[in-house]
Amino acid sequence: MVQMLVEAEKKVDLKPIERIAKTHGFFFSYVAPSIARSEKKSTNPLNPSPSGDPWFDDPRNIAEVMEGVRSSREDMKYSLNDPEIRAIFDWART
Repeated sequence: MVQMLVEAEKKVDLKPIERIAKTHGFFFSYVAPSIARSEKKSTNPLNPSPSGDPWFDDPRNIAEVMEGVRSSREDMKYSLNDPEIRAIFDWART
């Protein structure tokens, strides 16, 4: 599928563009500018994100995630057994 991105310098009525596109057999859809900008993908081959999210390109973000994982593992001092888990779910239903 071929896509075309049109960016306007100011707010415009897209109905005429939609009519022209449909007249020529093209599918037309509008994507809000904030969504279009967020679709930029990382080109870093080491990026662990399946979607290519550029957030993962910043080593500070990865360090923060790893620190959170390490911290949560250190803080895990108690695990629940089946009866305790069931009791929590029973309490939550009431």
